[in-house]
Amino acid sequence: MASLLFAGQYGKYADHTAGYRPMCIIVPNGAVFGQWVDAIWMRLRDLHLIISNDDKPSETKFLNNWVSSTAMREAPKSLDNWPERLKYDFDTKDPRAAMTVFVTPYDTHKDRTVDTAYKIPHHKPLQNDILGTIVGPIPNANRDWAIEDP
Repeated sequence: MASLLFAGQYGKYADHTAGYRPMCIIVPNGAVFGQWVDAIWMRLRDLHLIISNDDKPSETKFLNNWVSSTAMREAPKSLDNWPERLKYDFDTKDPRAAMTVFVTPYDTHKDRTVDTAYKIPHHKPLQNDILGTIVGPIPNANRDWAIEDP
């Protein structure tokens, strides 16, 4: 908690011409997520808390601090679903961005940042439509598979 407060205060009060960026805390979903949100909400009132979990806020007190998981996955590439009142979060010239803390569960963040690798065969095995048996070369798991993005 102290490091969050320090980073936010440094970003707010240090001499800068630009380069203000928000902080992001990625936590497990469920109780741990709620604990982080409550701790920042109650103890670090100087920070701008942005909560992204699900497509609706869990409590009405967080309504102004909530961003849908869809908007979180698309940002900062697309801010179409981002609330207008919070678009300063991605403005590197706005000092308020340095005081912003995103709290998001791993499930929301991984969809935004992780590319999934898939195995695909180099040589597709030939198949006999009548018998349903392979009549071509059987792929060797060690040499005939490649990792490629979808």
